[in-house]
Amino acid sequence: MRIGHHTIGAVALVAALWLSPAAWADAIPGLTRAIGATLVVHSTDETETFLGSAFLWGEGRIALTCAHVVYGEAEVSVTFADGHEETARVLARDPARDVAVLAVPGGEGHGLSPAPGAAELGQTVYAVGAPLGVEFTVTRGMASARPRQLNPSVPIRLVQHDAAVNNGNSGGPLVDREGRVLGMNSQIVDGSPNFIGLSFAISVADLQHIVPRLLAGTLQPVPVLGMRVRPVDGEIALALGVPRQGELVDGVTPGGIAALAGLMPGDIMTEIDRSPLARPGDIAFLLEAAAPHGKAVAVILRGHHRQSLTLDLGPPTRHPLAAPPARPASFAVADLGLVLDDQGQITGLPANHVAKLARLKEGEAVLAVNGDPLDGPAAVAAFRAMTVTAPILLLVEDANGITRHVILDPWNPGFDPLMAMGVGAGPNVVGF
Repeated sequence: MRIGHHTIGAVALVAALWLSPAAWADAIPGLTRAIGATLVVHSTDETETFLGSAFLWGEGRIALTCAHVVYGEAEVSVTFADGHEETARVLARDPARDVAVLAVPGGEGHGLSPAPGAAELGQTVYAVGAPLGVEFTVTRGMASARPRQLNPSVPIRLVQHDAAVNNGNSGGPLVDREGRVLGMNSQIVDGSPNFIGLSFAISVADLQHIVPRLLAGTLQPVPVLGMRVRPVDGEIALALGVPRQGELVDGVTPGGIAALAGLMPGDIMTEIDRSPLARPGDIAFLLEAAAPHGKAVAVILRGHHRQSLTLDLGPPTRHPLAAPPARPASFAVADLGLVLDDQGQITGLPANHVAKLARLKEGEAVLAVNGDPLDGPAAVAAFRAMTVTAPILLLVEDANGITRHVILDPWNPGFDPLMAMGVGAGPNVVGF
């Protein structure tokens, strides 16, 4: 059931005023504009699954959202703050940079404008969206760090802030007090399912760079080299007797760009196209700059010998427009991360799997699957062998005898897929 749109917007603003009138009063006109340009996104199928948030951009003919919000969808349903709904077509998406563009009927004249500059450290910011499905909600915080590159393999910098952001805020705008866009909310720190004080938004500068190129088809996909690297820190430099600079190659994928160029585990990459590598993320920005030329020259140390290797990035290609990623037709129950004993009690929930993200808990007992009792080893075995071709409904019971229903939907698990991706064998290992 969807919650009343006007009610939530009004409650959010009135509550904000009651808490701190001086801080919020001047911001009400800008926040009202921001709410008026914010959209709530649902799937267009019979489930009307809540997907996240979006916002009208520029003249209002298009809307921006995160690519993971519209993952696999060719069109979505968007709800405006006045309650009316439209079907929006997904024009283009870039899963690596996590940006998608929608064509939205009826939004002309209501788009948000970019802020004149980047979010400044300590600046008050406002996150607008549908956290946990609670539509048209505003939260307040401040920019808590200078823009930072959260994923070193992706050439974007994110605004770090502490306005409360939860699942469902993804794709909503981060605005200033005038309602101008500072960024698009996309991630919560460290894969946490709920807000714990650190949120991240794709900066408006990156949006201004990405969106027109994405629409024109000239945005180059992020090159994938097929290698894992880690910074040459003090300990590594001391062990190898090399300067504390560059990236140590941990592993190379056979047949990938890095392998074909001759890179090997143990090499230290120090430069790309004559630019030194001061941080792991420098590689992504340098590869992005080199992509239109089809090649990049990497300088490496192999032992104590300096070499130059050419990375063949291939000819420039048009970014595919509205090309949804392949949608798996089915899943095995084991893929959902639900480990049961023979009586149906949950004994394991691997991190970042659908069952864990659906808030199931170890020790709970699964009583029924899609209304069919899970009563004994034979029924549990049949469930384990089940092929999942649609979302499934579980009836579970906790240790106190309290029952509840939980939907397991591997196509829309209710979290940000980008947050669930591992980064290799350790916290400093980055895959390119």
